[in-house]
Amino acid sequence: MKGKLLSIGILLLVMLATPAIAATVFIEPNKTAVAPGEQFAVDVSVKDGTAKSVVAEFTFDTAKIKYVSKSTFQPFTVLSSVSDNKVSIAGISDEPVDISAKTKLATIVFEVNPGATGEITFNCITANVDGQNVQCNVGSLTIEEIPIPPQPPAQTPTLNKGPISIPAQRIDMLKLSDDKVKVGDV
Repeated sequence: MKGKLLSIGILLLVMLATPAIAATVFIEPNKTAVAPGEQFAVDVSVKDGTAKSVVAEFTFDTAKIKYVSKSTFQPFTVLSSVSDNKVSIAGISDEPVDISAKTKLATIVFEVNPGATGEITFNCITANVDGQNVQCNVGSLTIEEIPIPPQPPAQTPTLNKGPISIPAQRIDMLKLSDDKVKVGDV
């Protein structure tokens, strides 16, 4: 019995000695609605406390969007990769980084596929700060159909009623024959 109590006591001390991480990873599109063919950006950020490492991984639906490009930001050294339908971001620092304000790790640019409809969602696979899983807030977008402006009805040509008048004009003809040139004779 003393052994069990000692084990529980040590476990409680270890749990209390390990600080709880209240940080949150954010995966946030910069728009709420997009149209087929339109590009949009997704910011990957972290907030609350300090951190020496941040890992974020998420998937996306390749039937609706395709990857275009990515940018990474300081103060972390950021490693990132995009393969098939998965984005992986890892921010690393030798010293603790203040993340009390939202701190951007990367921006990923996507383009909406032609003919895509519905909602674009992202599935957070990993949200980790300093080796501990944390909350992951994920945004989404709606794909809007591009309205086709109404075309005015086609107009069919109409003929004037009545006789058509042709303006009178004098036409002078030139006649060339042998060596003589005469104007007006035909």
